[in-house]
Amino acid sequence: ELQDDYIEVVMPLVEKYPSVFKKDTFTLEQFCRISTLVSSRAFEVDAYHEMAMVPLADIFNHRSGDEDVHFESTFEVCEACGALDYCEHRYLEYIEHGEENGDEDDEWSDVEDEGEHEEAEEEDEDIEDDEEEGPLKDLDELEAKKVDFWKDEDEDDEKDTCDLVLERDVEKGMEIFNTYGPLPNVALLSKYGFCHDNNENDYISTTQDIVFSVCVETTRGLLFGDNDTSDKATEESFERVRSRFEFFYANEEILCGSDDEEEEDDHDDDEHNGCCGDDHDHDHEHGHGHSDGEEEEHEHDGCCDDDGCCSGEGEDDVPQPYYCNSEGEWEDNVMCLLHTVFAGDKLFEKFEQDVSVAVEYFHALANERNPEDARKLKKIAPELNLSKKLVYLACRSLTEIRRHQYLDPNGRWIPVEDDIAKRDQLTNKREYYALTCRISEKQIIQRSIKYYESRIKACNSESNASSKKKGKGRK
Repeated sequence: ELQDDYIEVVMPLVEKYPSVFKKDTFTLEQFCRISTLVSSRAFEVDAYHEMAMVPLADIFNHRSGDEDVHFESTFEVCEACGALDYCEHRYLEYIEHGEENGDEDDEWSDVEDEGEHEEAEEEDEDIEDDEEEGPLKDLDELEAKKVDFWKDEDEDDEKDTCDLVLERDVEKGMEIFNTYGPLPNVALLSKYGFCHDNNENDYISTTQDIVFSVCVETTRGLLFGDNDTSDKATEESFERVRSRFEFFYANEEILCGSDDEEEEDDHDDDEHNGCCGDDHDHDHEHGHGHSDGEEEEHEHDGCCDDDGCCSGEGEDDVPQPYYCNSEGEWEDNVMCLLHTVFAGDKLFEKFEQDVSVAVEYFHALANERNPEDARKLKKIAPELNLSKKLVYLACRSLTEIRRHQYLDPNGRWIPVEDDIAKRDQLTNKREYYALTCRISEKQIIQRSIKYYESRIKACNSESNASSKKKGKGRK
């Protein structure tokens, strides 16, 4: 993208104005370096300045989720001039759109409040008094004191600043940290040239196509057995999964909720476990960062080619991604999708007839620890334990596919401990941080496989206990 920007923006200037934009100076390498410096240090200031450099504000290093100092600014300003209050641009906008919006609270008025009018009259009187004070002071004396003749001492400077607010007390000599936002290691590494261990915002990802393929394989094993790979078994499994995918995506916003609803909810309910019973927190805030010297550009050696900052694919070319968080649990939308795919036939028929049944099912699933919701689930989905097991099997398969992409050329999984030992010997910062990123992702894979294997084991135990209970009942 930087190369495209250079060709489209810089090269025409170099060719048209060679005396100003010298070819030897305005090179692609220099353009990339300066662009990286600016993008890694810029703050989102407000609607007028947008992304801008803020001197001194970029001196703080990053720490995830536990900042000492916080960057603040008033974002809602006039986009045309940056005014905090009403200006001619906002007045014209009101004239054009105000009546259509019908917002009485924002009604424009050019009538000053009575108190403001009185204050203005008093200020005018003061000015008149000042003008009648007598002859000017000796100009040489004023010049010697370097008096600014053009500055009104009583005039308040308009506030046009950003604030850095200390969040907690810090002791003398302590380093003060800012946070650049809840960023995964691939984002920190690609934009700021560093990353770190134990990043709670880190993740691994997969694509919609891979999720679909895993669902088809799991469904085929359920319906025809693991050994039946015939075209008939594949086609029937494909059609079954396709119809359920279509239902889910047609009703995704209803089933999973929109991003706006999640932000408004703000996750106040500590007992809420996501749409399918797994804990997932989504936190968004804008941040900033900086990198030092050679860290500005990196070689992400060893990381997967299809994930993160080194995928090499444009945003429009990449299928919809799904994420597995740092704890190893796949995100809510994946879980909702999989529960839709592996719902029992009778239950899915009810979903198609009335989507509110699906909404009720996912709500009860998210609050399964509540006895009332647990009873409701048993009534809605008698085959819930089997559905859960299939969901967990699919999740484990998704993670195992990612695991396969981290094998060495000989097909071996290098233990994380060996990667850490190798990293400790590195002196090149780029290689060090690239391996840190890889280590973090491999640790997520290990946690994920361990977690879903434990869930599958729990489903098997529940199934065995249920079978024994039925057997005793027959006797």
